[in-house]
Amino acid sequence: MAGANMISLLKRAKSVRNIKKMTKAMGLVATSKFQKCKVYLFASDKQFAAISGIKDDVARADKSEGGIFLGNGGNERTLYVVLNSTKGLCGGYNNNMFFALIDRLRERGDHPMILTTGGKGLSILKKLNMELEIDTISTKDVPDPEEAQRFADRILEIYAKGEVNEVCLVYTRYMSQVKNEVSIERVLPFEGREEGWELRDTEFEFEPGIEELKDKVYSLYLREKFYNVLVHAKVTEHSMRMGAMDTARKNADELLVKVEKQYNRMRQQTITQELTEIIGGAEAQI
Repeated sequence: MAGANMISLLKRAKSVRNIKKMTKAMGLVATSKFQKCKVYLFASDKQFAAISGIKDDVARADKSEGGIFLGNGGNERTLYVVLNSTKGLCGGYNNNMFFALIDRLRERGDHPMILTTGGKGLSILKKLNMELEIDTISTKDVPDPEEAQRFADRILEIYAKGEVNEVCLVYTRYMSQVKNEVSIERVLPFEGREEGWELRDTEFEFEPGIEELKDKVYSLYLREKFYNVLVHAKVTEHSMRMGAMDTARKNADELLVKVEKQYNRMRQQTITQELTEIIGGAEAQI
């Protein structure tokens, strides 16, 4: 019986060591992707800040009342674009976003359309007693501007058809290695008019004119916005996966110590029992 238990403990120890190797490898991969994305994040934040300033200048000079970026008069529905992950093992990354989205849906009571960038965490939404239209688009582990453009085109296509009258991004903003924040931001229509933009003559002269320039600037702003949030989301995902794999490796170390102690204790008991039987047998023959 003791021999069978010892074999079972040896198998368990081997399994824990294999898990430790896997989590260490996954942690190294996540670290590599995190470092790549973080370089792009710094550049993207600076570029998006510059584009935002240009967009604000154009918007203040734009005195037109129409335009798709200011409202499309579509159905009273909201498109929520959730930047979740395609892979798991990243802690509470997906759950945090979906719980925030669920709170938003219950608060507003609207009938939304959901577009996700991955399949993880969708089970939370599917448990709701709501009729949800859910679709998924694929994204890379390290986003690029071309992907952001395709991302923007897909969302603008849905918005331009009037299927929704509002587009909100649900993503996790990276702030530091130990801090991130789930954000729900409306990106379409632009919030400027509702917030009381000051429509005034700007000190800039635009060439070509505002009417010809504004749509190009607004489209460029949206592409840079989507690229920026994609990078923020991926940096946070890789960061949280690094933390999850580090925690898993530490847990494996602790479990391995317990299993080895249990195995050594059982082995010592077996050796002691065998010695006792040998000595008892020898004494019986005297």
